[in-house]
This record gives sequence, structure tokens and C-alpha cells, in this order.
Amino acid sequence: MINIGKPEVDLDCLHIVYESNLVDDKKCPINERKCKYCNSNDVEDEYHFVLVCDFYTELRKLYIKKFFYVRPSMAKFIDLLNSDSIFMLKKTG
Repeated sequence: MINIGKPEVDLDCLHIVYESNLVDDKKCPINERKCKYCNSNDVEDEYHFVLVCDFYTELRKLYIKKFFYVRPSMAKFIDLLNSDSIFMLKKTG
């Protein structure tokens, strides 16, 4: 068996509000960094993007096991990102 190491999931490439929204050359307060793709009024962060946002439901169904997004939690999100499953990593990375 060949050990290829654990690929890393890179969420830095996401262009999400909390990293890109500037107000008067200062970053917006966290409570104002709302997702612009859904009506949840949630702060747009990696957790919201990957497991919660309705805009990405079809992609989520395609690439992420149902276990993670049916009743999402931060613990499940961390488990997903720390997964050693080659199957999961190929689908998400």
C-alpha cells in the first residue's frame, strides 16, 4: 500500500463575505458579514458555506456525505475537514 499522505482541504480560495467585505477601509464587524446567497441571515463563514447555505445544496449533496449536512454541527464540520477517508477527500479536495 502506498501512503500518499493526507491532502488538505483549502478553504482559503473561497471568496466569502467575511474576508472580502470592506467598509470604510476597515473590515466589517462579524455580525454584519451576512451570506448574500441565501436568506438565512447567518454570518458567512466556512462552516456556513460548506454545511448550511441553501445556495450550495446540490453541490453539497454531490460531494459530501449526508451525515455531515442533515443536522450540521461544528463537531461534524471538524470531522469532515479532518477526515482521513480517501473517498471523502477526493470528493471535497
